[in-house]
Amino acid sequence: MIDIHSHILPDIDDGARTVEESMEIIKNASKNGVTDLIVTPHFILGSDYDANNVIKRKLVTKLKRCITKEKLPINIYLGN
Repeated sequence: MIDIHSHILPDIDDGARTVEESMEIIKNASKNGVTDLIVTPHFILGSDYDANNVIKRKLVTKLKRCITKEKLPINIYLGN
């Protein structure tokens, strides 16, 4: 199953606040059959939701490392 809308990037929008919380969401998604997860943080220019793509890519890379370390069978991709 592919989840095409998630707010798992830590401290970016109204989703996960920490990497640990992000990983709990990812683990639960994997347990429920999700194999691919597209990260779709809010982006509203001039608001609290305006993190740039450099920051988002770094966070996705960090989460990918955690996923690999935990040996979880799930892929994440940056959308938005």
